[in-house]
Amino acid sequence: MAEKIGAGDYRYEEAEDWIQVEVEGSASDMATDSQDRVYVALRTTQAEDDTTGVVLVLDRDGNFVRNIGADKLKTPHHIWVSPDDEVYVADCVDHVVRKYATSGEQLQVLGSPGQPGLPDGPFNQPTCAVRSAYSGDIFVSDGYRQNRIHRFSNDGDIKLSWGRGNRNQYDWEVFGVGEPLIGPGEFNTPHSVTVGDDDRVYVMDRSNHRIQTFDENGKYL
Repeated sequence: MAEKIGAGDYRYEEAEDWIQVEVEGSASDMATDSQDRVYVALRTTQAEDDTTGVVLVLDRDGNFVRNIGADKLKTPHHIWVSPDDEVYVADCVDHVVRKYATSGEQLQVLGSPGQPGLPDGPFNQPTCAVRSAYSGDIFVSDGYRQNRIHRFSNDGDIKLSWGRGNRNQYDWEVFGVGEPLIGPGEFNTPHSVTVGDDDRVYVMDRSNHRIQTFDENGKYL
């Protein structure tokens, strides 16, 4: 019998033979929808000159259902499925957030494919996108070469941005430049964002090893 890990109501065990298809590439994230289908964000290669990705969809028993985004995605970084079963994919290297139906139909694109945004603007290697149940707006962490959070209307119009930082992961690793900022509302590679039922925005400020909390208008809490 497999060992169970976790605590309280959140306990898990490994199911070694669950998946019924071969997975090629690196799985960066996964999520489930209301029908217990599993969505796996796959980076099928890490080569800088030939970056490709796909979202692999499985049923609850690990059987293949379909692929999503194989014609568009480059490096899917984070995947989030809304209560309405809309699939949001932060496509890091393509500098966009894509929204799909569970059928695989692309419904929306935020950002310009292949074009990094201007300084402090969306997007330059975004890391995560979610939609608020309270306002219906979309929140995106712009985390590898920006230190920003962006808020969009559900129609894709940008409403506001907040955050600052002098170091981004790419320039630090490649050139060794940038001093980390650690004050309230300052980020060092914001890697994920979540909007809670309390309408608060929680930002995983990865390289600062902390989570910062804001209201939906970017006010530091």
